[in-house]
Amino acid sequence: MGLNTACTEQLELEKRFTTNEFVELENCKLAFKVKQLGSEYTLTIEQIMAFYLTKLKRHFEKADISTKEIVLTIPTYCSNVERQSLLDAAEIAGLKCLRVINESTAIAY
Repeated sequence: MGLNTACTEQLELEKRFTTNEFVELENCKLAFKVKQLGSEYTLTIEQIMAFYLTKLKRHFEKADISTKEIVLTIPTYCSNVERQSLLDAAEIAGLKCLRVINESTAIAY
């Protein structure tokens, strides 16, 4: 999350673990080509994470736990750009992120 086309070294590393094709967008952000049910889409990393958060939200709603507010964790080594990317994903999913905390802090609770 948070990578752009200027992060060439890290992108080369990430490509080894990715099965989808990277696409460079006009704003230097990255997206993936994704095929679903015979249609091809170009989705940003934030949109993909938003799909995941939406699925989690639906899962909790089925268990009669309904909220629009969440707290998310992120690894300590992540940059502010990566944190903002996570916040953008939550916003796309229709969730209000009250706070982004480091994983080590979450473990301590």
